[in-house]
Amino acid sequence: MDTDKLILEKITLYHHQQKNNCAQTTLKILSEVFNVDINPQVISSACGLNGGGRYGAQCGLLEGALMFLGIKTCIDNKDKKYINKTCYNYTDKFKSNFESLLCSDLRPGGFQKGDSPDVCEKLFIKAIKLTTNFIKKEMI
Repeated sequence: MDTDKLILEKITLYHHQQKNNCAQTTLKILSEVFNVDINPQVISSACGLNGGGRYGAQCGLLEGALMFLGIKTCIDNKDKKYINKTCYNYTDKFKSNFESLLCSDLRPGGFQKGDSPDVCEKLFIKAIKLTTNFIKKEMI
């Protein structure tokens, strides 16, 4: 299955159907794309990484990607200096692509009761593609 199709299907499954937040969904999708096992506790630990518990802080799409980059670089036996540089470079790329790191800036309309689960769908797709391309070009 091509990566774009996998991303769309998995956003529907993990985010819309299973009600995982952006960070958790990002971790799950990236783990499938790159065939990396992630301990369920790691997925659980990302529960509040949806803008800081819906506070509007750092975007969960970024946080989930950064968590995955840390996991992937550790699997690849990279040192902390490399991990930090990789995360810095990815964060810089994320900000240059989306103009902000904050969920409150990126999420259309902020957080409203009754928001549709697909309120961030376009951003979600772009962010996951950005991350997969970054990993393929910068890390593999």
